[in-house]
Amino acid sequence: MKQSKQQLERSPFRGLAVGIIAATGLLLLFLLYLLGRPLYWKFYAEVIHRYEADPVLALIRELEQESGQPLAAAGGNRKVEPGASPQQQLVTGKRVDLSKLTLEQLERLKEKAREKQWEDEWWKLYQKKEDERRVKMAASHRSKEKSTISMFNITLTRENVHRVAKDGYLFVTWANHHYTDFALTWVQHMRMQNITNFMVGAMDDRILASMARRSIPTFSMQSGLTTGDFGWGSPTFAKMGRKKINLVAMFLKLDVQVVISDVDVMWLRDPVPFFKRFTDADVLTSTDHLTPTVGAREELEKYPEAGSAFNIGIMLFRKKALPFVEEWIHIIESDDKIWDQNAFNDLARKGQQILPDDPNHFFKGDEGKLLMGVLPLAYFASGHVYFTQRMHTTLGIQPYAVHATFQFSGTPGKKNRFREAGLWAEQFEYFRPKNGFLAYESSLPKALLDAAGPRTGKMDINNTIGHFELVNYQLKELRTAMALATVLNRTLVLPAFWCGLDRYWAPHSGTLPGSDFKLPFPCPADHVLDLEGAFSRRWDENEFGPHLDYREHSFLNSTDLPHEIKESAINVILCAKGKGYCPEPDAPGTVEVNKIFLQENLLSEQIALTLSPVSHVQVLKFSTMQNAFGNFTQAEDYAKFFRRMNHMGSVWCCIDAHPGHIHYDLWWDIPHTDKFGRKWGTQWQPTAGP
Repeated sequence: MKQSKQQLERSPFRGLAVGIIAATGLLLLFLLYLLGRPLYWKFYAEVIHRYEADPVLALIRELEQESGQPLAAAGGNRKVEPGASPQQQLVTGKRVDLSKLTLEQLERLKEKAREKQWEDEWWKLYQKKEDERRVKMAASHRSKEKSTISMFNITLTRENVHRVAKDGYLFVTWANHHYTDFALTWVQHMRMQNITNFMVGAMDDRILASMARRSIPTFSMQSGLTTGDFGWGSPTFAKMGRKKINLVAMFLKLDVQVVISDVDVMWLRDPVPFFKRFTDADVLTSTDHLTPTVGAREELEKYPEAGSAFNIGIMLFRKKALPFVEEWIHIIESDDKIWDQNAFNDLARKGQQILPDDPNHFFKGDEGKLLMGVLPLAYFASGHVYFTQRMHTTLGIQPYAVHATFQFSGTPGKKNRFREAGLWAEQFEYFRPKNGFLAYESSLPKALLDAAGPRTGKMDINNTIGHFELVNYQLKELRTAMALATVLNRTLVLPAFWCGLDRYWAPHSGTLPGSDFKLPFPCPADHVLDLEGAFSRRWDENEFGPHLDYREHSFLNSTDLPHEIKESAINVILCAKGKGYCPEPDAPGTVEVNKIFLQENLLSEQIALTLSPVSHVQVLKFSTMQNAFGNFTQAEDYAKFFRRMNHMGSVWCCIDAHPGHIHYDLWWDIPHTDKFGRKWGTQWQPTAGP
């Protein structure tokens, strides 16, 4: 019997029964809530807070509007006797005598008045509670964010900084809210290289919160500067530079070896093992030099052979350099017109001492007080070395870092360069535009490539002929693709451009002075297109047509591209009218396996109709842009598109003339008036200015 009782206690049915009883109780409570709520409000409306007379008057108006006739109108504009009740006041412009209403009408009015009043009371109570909830949630959010910020907003004490540093080394960058995406990409690269000894200086509260929410070690700089784009060369840019140099001094005083890098520097390897080979150096700096003096070897550049400007975007400072940094700060703060990089170069080279036999290629700077070295330019690469010369592929090496310098389209240009190289941290939305993508392969004739380099070897207009013939061919293809993307409302994947000449800010005969690489070459998009002032700008759609978004040429090869987009692709094959397999433009086309045919030179509405069966497909891949677009069906649409295309091209620079730059023109092949009002009645020719 005892055993039977124990078995009963352990029976699985006992737990099930308890669960059923609990569930039944919860269900009853829920039903009570559902039924009790309207009963409560009815009791509230009839007992606790009965209706007043004024709502009745409003409902009389409502009943009159429903029926289209006055309810027991009493004598038109007859005056109400003195002392009359509110029920006998003016309603909808008529005098109403409630004594004339039937009992049924009065009961209906009373019932509707009750309903309206308790609904109004309930709504006011709901609004009050909802407002209280929002205030409470906002306060809770602020409290949690404040707690998060306090956790990751590091006070710059020696103890805190050394807790982050590793082997005495600390990596530091800084940014404001406008550059949050740069800072997040910088952090991602650090973490990919297993570099944990880093901090991000937050120049405003918005980026401070962004960093803290992501558990990124940060510190408040309270810069008081703009939360927008600094703008290279602007007064705000100069002030930002001063903040940067003060950071260097601050960290040196906290006894760390500080590696300072701009936020547009991406780290591809951990450089600390390299730095540890040169422990005697007080300062190591990157350079704008364009040709290595040590080849592919991981050595410091030979100095003064690598004598171009030092670039302060990547620098290592050790404690002995503190007096130098303080003097640097004094110089730039005493004159706000002095650029911090120029001041560094002047101070470092002042009284320099060359050490020709030094095995590490050191030299003494700042009147011989400091031992300095120039970081190898192939490994700590500038934008020209990495993106234009592609020296890392030529030498077969893996750089430590790349800095987005030597580019021509502001912040959008820097992002696009990193994206082209697969170095940018993308957000989810970047891969999922509303209506998918349009891509194409450029069909460059070999003859144009062969003739694209310098024609004369001089800095004159004739030297540029082959380059512009090559680029113009590609711009015509791009114009066609942009028209198709506009008609189909798709995001355009840019092609990989080829250029016959390099681009610079000063006259040259083909390549930048001091550089050496083969022409023609695959050039970054900002060499040819105005990514900042045109492609990234929101134009007035009434004047310039619908917005057209774009992606970099390597987008479809990204390792981050979702599988469902890669798998959802259709090839669009151009065909000549009259071919048996070529569809007529008066009906939707037919999909065959993974392709659809499109007749050449159709109007925009015909193209949209033919390709309507593949509107759900993520990627349309055109086999060519030759004859892929006839024109817009509506003349107004063409006019808007024409105006927009007038602004898409950038400039090439420069021949030895004033002015020396030449504007690209996407309408080069037809008679037109360009954005400067110049009329081209015959085929376009390279012309300097305006």
